[in-house]
Amino acid sequence: MKPFFWIARMPLTFQVMIFTPVRIIKSGLYCHMHFFRIALVCVLVAGCSSKKEEPVNTYKNEKFGFSIVPPNGWTMVTADGAPDFLRQHGDRLTRTSQDAMLNPVVGRNTWVVAWVKLDAKDKIAPMLWVTHNSVGLPSVGPPELEKSKAALRAKVAATGWRDFTQESAQLGETDGLKDVWMQYAGTLDGAYLRVSETMVPSRNMTHFVALSAEIPNWEEYSRLYGEVVFRFRSFGQR
Repeated sequence: MKPFFWIARMPLTFQVMIFTPVRIIKSGLYCHMHFFRIALVCVLVAGCSSKKEEPVNTYKNEKFGFSIVPPNGWTMVTADGAPDFLRQHGDRLTRTSQDAMLNPVVGRNTWVVAWVKLDAKDKIAPMLWVTHNSVGLPSVGPPELEKSKAALRAKVAATGWRDFTQESAQLGETDGLKDVWMQYAGTLDGAYLRVSETMVPSRNMTHFVALSAEIPNWEEYSRLYGEVVFRFRSFGQR
């Protein structure tokens, strides 16, 4: 897993608490502890202020209970606009992505929205998307992690992936909720792709936030994905 992803998800105050003791030891406990308390208050105040000012490109969906800050310059696609979008740009997406856009509801899962980077040079354009499931989870732990891994293997087998590799699967936290993060790679529709997917469950719903991109340019998109997940908000019950 890329280190940046976890650094981006780490609260700023925790980062301050990690690195401040070095300065305390070097320059004297009392003065620097006093400085630390002042700095920590400033950080908390700044953090509270920043929460009130949402980025201008924040996307809120009350029906499916979430908000997300997509990358700037990426083209948004919803189910209503999908037919027109695919007529113009369908050759830039995998068949699996096209099917999801045209048939957004499958059982309890609803493909909600995507953002596509059309100006990328990749054959298959990088895409970020959110899926909603109407079933929630009261808790997330090792059993849910194993079930997610099994579900992923079944999904890739059914959708035509070749040379599939599950690169990582672990528990984490998004928006104060325990999550499951998985990353996998393989060949689909002639392109060598990597996918990062985060399952964010609450008590009454579950969201899946995913990004796919061709592997040669993955580093750039991985950083963006870390920022997107860090800012993702679920409106589900806690």
